[in-house]
Amino acid sequence: MKVKKAPKSIATINFKGGVGKTTCTWCLGDLISTFGKSSVLLFDLDAQISLTQGITLNEDGSLVQRFQTWVEKSFKKKKTIFHAIEEYTGRCGQFNCGVNYEFIYQITEKYHFVPSVEDLYWLALDLSTE
Repeated sequence: MKVKKAPKSIATINFKGGVGKTTCTWCLGDLISTFGKSSVLLFDLDAQISLTQGITLNEDGSLVQRFQTWVEKSFKKKKTIFHAIEEYTGRCGQFNCGVNYEFIYQITEKYHFVPSVEDLYWLALDLSTE
């Protein structure tokens, strides 16, 4: 019988800005998924959406077309991290947001991503004023 190992988690956290959290997270995810044996799932839970912009913007500042198409579908179906948080907080702590490729963006076969959305910025402002 083969024993399945528990997935590893890495969090990049620092309360100071400009220390390289986004760059380290992005590079770690890319390196592990490219050269390692593991698949990677990144979450961008930052209201500033820096990681999402880094992964999904072209050099001219426009969205990568494949991502733009995916994100438009996700918004229509209410399958974003914001919608999941909104559902959880609005239903007395119940979470029923199906997690699939409408929620998780596939960068490569082994590199996946749950992007942040601008609505998290406004949610963070709402929560900080209460």
